[in-house]
Amino acid sequence: MEFVKSEVVHIQKQLEKFNGCKFGGDRVLDLLKALQELPVDGTVLTKTKITMTVNAVKKNSFDDQVVRLVNDLTKKWKKIMAESSSGKENTAPSVNSSSKKLEAVSRTRRDQERSASSHINTLAPISSSNKAVSVRKQIREMLCATVKVNGSRKTNQKRTSPPVKAVGTSSSNTADYIREKSREMLCAAIKGDGTPVEGAGDPQHLAEMLEECIYQEFRSADKKYASTIRSKIFNLRDAQNPQLRLSFLCCQTSPQSLAKMTSTDMASVDLKAMREKWTKEAINEAQSGTIEGTKIDAL
Repeated sequence: MEFVKSEVVHIQKQLEKFNGCKFGGDRVLDLLKALQELPVDGTVLTKTKITMTVNAVKKNSFDDQVVRLVNDLTKKWKKIMAESSSGKENTAPSVNSSSKKLEAVSRTRRDQERSASSHINTLAPISSSNKAVSVRKQIREMLCATVKVNGSRKTNQKRTSPPVKAVGTSSSNTADYIREKSREMLCAAIKGDGTPVEGAGDPQHLAEMLEECIYQEFRSADKKYASTIRSKIFNLRDAQNPQLRLSFLCCQTSPQSLAKMTSTDMASVDLKAMREKWTKEAINEAQSGTIEGTKIDAL
């Protein structure tokens, strides 16, 4: 659930950035649709306070689609909060039973301590100089015995516990929740609006291969992994850059190449041209300022 929380926080920051922006309507719609697909729960909603951010976007927006999406999200999240509150009430009896078990365990420990102290008191009287040493030895022996018993119990539990399934490199039914969720979101981004494309590959298989390449680069589902997955999803969903999704869907771009692409590499052709133009203009301005120098009036 930490992965879902980080996704919600990232989308929340993007919504706050584009809130009230005249040219961010399409981006806001994409972010709200991404929120709809995330499996949020009551804890994530309470900690991130994403509801307040979404309502602020609704107040500052004049787009009917944005207002409709916000209303749908609000209804959905209200049901989730109601279910989480009812689940807490249902788990109250289990909490009481666990507290009773803890009380019973503490009671047995107290009885053991009393019996140990009574056993020490009934020992034969010894000299005052050796009394502390003998008591420490007896307590040490009793502690060693209890540690051995607890260790044997833990080993028995390990032997009887079922084996954990490892994450496969080609299987879509991965046991890791974060990787499974990442594959689902990548598959949805690759499918797009669902329009059939001639010569396209299987979106699910392509999503699995892309996720596997990203995971092999970081070797763990850490923050860098999550940031890379998030960047690939948003660029594949970008309505102003459909060439990236189509080239990957039609196997013109390999999963290995797309996994190593940066945000600059995944940008659209128009955006790349604009960046090159701005770079050239900045270089020309810097060079002209150096050549001409500063003009002053002669004394």
